[in-house]
Amino acid sequence: MATIEDKEIVSGLERARAVRARTLEMLEGLSQEQMNRRPTHGSWLDGEKGKWSLGEHADHILRVEDHMRTEIIGKLIEMSASNSRPYLRKTLAEIRLISTLIPRPLQGPAEVFFQLSNKVSRFVVPRWVVEQLFRHTRFPATTPEPWQPRAGRPRDELLAELTTSLDLMDEMFGKVPGADYQHMVFEHTVVGRHTVPQLLRIISIHEEWHQDRITELLKA
Repeated sequence: MATIEDKEIVSGLERARAVRARTLEMLEGLSQEQMNRRPTHGSWLDGEKGKWSLGEHADHILRVEDHMRTEIIGKLIEMSASNSRPYLRKTLAEIRLISTLIPRPLQGPAEVFFQLSNKVSRFVVPRWVVEQLFRHTRFPATTPEPWQPRAGRPRDELLAELTTSLDLMDEMFGKVPGADYQHMVFEHTVVGRHTVPQLLRIISIHEEWHQDRITELLKA
């Protein structure tokens, strides 16, 4: 496999591996019953995620990673390879990711508000602040259908997939080592605008957020 030239991609892949190693360490040695057990009292701040089992958190991590790789980053790479503008925009209707505290009749106006605020904030809010918000903010939010976890997956199957899934990410980037990832852009009207290296970091940040929830379940 060719050496990836973009240092931010290399750093992002290394971070993803380190984060995944910790996830596997947290789940190692647990029984199927422990993986399937749901909390009796989940935090309302986490919405439906506060009711997920350890196995569901693990499956959700995998489903988000797979969707980001195949439907967003992979699509941007394909656009770039075909000399199309590597820009992908998704609306709330396409990836339904919004706080459940916002009543459905207000979600349309809220989307417009988020779209405008994101256009302004990306010029005035430092990127590290944005990533800290992704890492630590807790509020009940909808889970898009492609990211909904499957309950009761066999423990060994989950751990095996967690062990190997990042190989697909390495392979994808290795096929186009010299691509201009800094100018491949994904935008969502609620969660904002991100380059491919930034998306790769968000995948790890998302997993770290769920590691916190896994820690809470293990303590309980």
